[in-house]
Parts: sequence; structure tokens; C-alpha cells
Amino acid sequence: MSSSPDTATLHRGFITLEGAFGTRQVHYRRGGRGPVVLLLHQSPQSSREMEPLIAAWGHAFTLIAPDSPGYGFSQPLQLEGRPAAGASMEDFASATLEFVDALGIGRFGIYGFHTGASIGTALAEARPDRVAAVAANGLVVLTEAERATILRDYLPPLVPRWDGGHLAWLWARVREQAIFFPWFDRRAATRMDFDVPPADRLHSGLLEFLAAGDQYHVAYAAAFVDRAERRLPALAVPLLVTAQARDPLAGHLARIGPRSASVRVETAADTAAALASAFEHLQSHPGDTAPPPRATAA
Repeated sequence: MSSSPDTATLHRGFITLEGAFGTRQVHYRRGGRGPVVLLLHQSPQSSREMEPLIAAWGHAFTLIAPDSPGYGFSQPLQLEGRPAAGASMEDFASATLEFVDALGIGRFGIYGFHTGASIGTALAEARPDRVAAVAANGLVVLTEAERATILRDYLPPLVPRWDGGHLAWLWARVREQAIFFPWFDRRAATRMDFDVPPADRLHSGLLEFLAAGDQYHVAYAAAFVDRAERRLPALAVPLLVTAQARDPLAGHLARIGPRSASVRVETAADTAAALASAFEHLQSHPGDTAPPPRATAA
């Protein structure tokens, strides 16, 4: 990796961690310059989805986007020497902090999308001394009935079949997830206001799913089990919770009840407006300037 990153260059690297979740490699993308903002992706994607944001915000921040454990090219959390079959949102927050510590970063901002928003909020609660601000784009707040249904039906095992039938099923799953929420409930009432994605985008989503394999459900389940809204009444870190109007999680914003004076909740008209609000929020509460990239262990 270059020792002097600029706003036009996207760098990719690996770092090997030894910590509470075993020995594991984390893959990440980095670009820009200035105060550090950690970019945390949704499930079951990877830091690849953050590349446009690194390009757009690189003039103002150093953007560091890790693949969450078990996604992209990052290895899963390890428990007793094996990939964890389940983990909590607190576990993912702790694992993220291990990564930040390994890069020598002090205080930092966080932009999180969906699962990434939940990880960022949990990390802000656990370590307010390290997190300068969080912009949470799409924070899941489920009713108990919704949670029970989603945990029952949303995360079936991804098991390879001898005839490749799992690939056809997964293609349909990726397509349905793009237009229904939840994806398994295919009714007019659950149809989102999005067009069916073109084949190349479905293909990219399929590849992300396959990279995670049956580990795809671990961070997903952690976000669905988590009660992120319970962190907000006492949260000390400046937090913006937003979602564009067509995001199915935009309807969850109204479910957020008591919150501290540090928490602001607002619906955005569209994706551009949500990102503009997130950018302004993070720029108003900057973290530390990024240290130079470290030599990473493969």
C-alpha cells in the first residue's frame, strides 16, 4: 500500500488480527485524506459497495471500509478455533474495534448502512471515547412479531447441492430481496418501490452471497436480534439516524422512542439527501486525522 494516499486512489489491503475472536484476516478498502470515517456495509455485501462513497467523500475524509467478519474476503469470527455459528452485535462491534486498533487509529467517525448502522451504534455505546460520531443509514427496529417471523424465515441455510440447484434458488432470492421486504413475503403490500435490478447487479449480489456462504446469516441474525433502539436514550455520541423514503427501514424511524439529546432522527427524500445529511453530520464531528497506512500482514 502507498504511504501517501490521495483522494483519487483506492487502496486495498489485508491485516491479520490476534484477538478475542481468534486469528483472522480482515480485508479492507481505503481512500481519501483527513479525519477517519469507518464505512460499515450491509449484509450480505462487502466493502465493495462502499467504493462510490470513498470516491465521493475522499476530499474530506480518510475512508476505511472493512469487509465485516465472514463477508467479502474477511474471515469469520472464530470461537474455540472454529467459525462462529452465531454472534451478537456487541461481538461485531468488538471485532471492528480490534481492526481499528490494529491500524493505529484513535477517534473516528462511522457511516453504517443497515447492518453496518447497527454495528456502528453498538460500537458508539461501548466506546464513546473512541467514536466521534455515527451516521446510521437504515437502523432496524422490529416489533416482536416481525422479529419472530424474520428469524424463522429470513435466513435459511445456504447448502450446496450436487446439481447446482442452490445457485438457481440463490439467484431468485437475490432478486426477491431487491424488491420485497421481507424477501420471502411476496405480496403487493410488501413490494418495495424499486425496479427489478438489471442482471449484472443481481450477478454481483449473488457473488457477494456466495463469498459469505452459510456464514451469511451470522451478522444478519445479530442485527435482527439486536434492540438498537434501547441504546439511544443514554447514548453520548452524536448519532444521526436516517433513511431514504423508499428504504423499507424508513418506516422504522417512527418506532424510535426515547433518545438522548445526542441523537437526531430524520427521514430523507432520497439516497442523495440521506448521504448529504450523513456527510454533514460526520463533518461536524470529526475524528482524528488518519495515520499513514501500515504495512499489512497477508
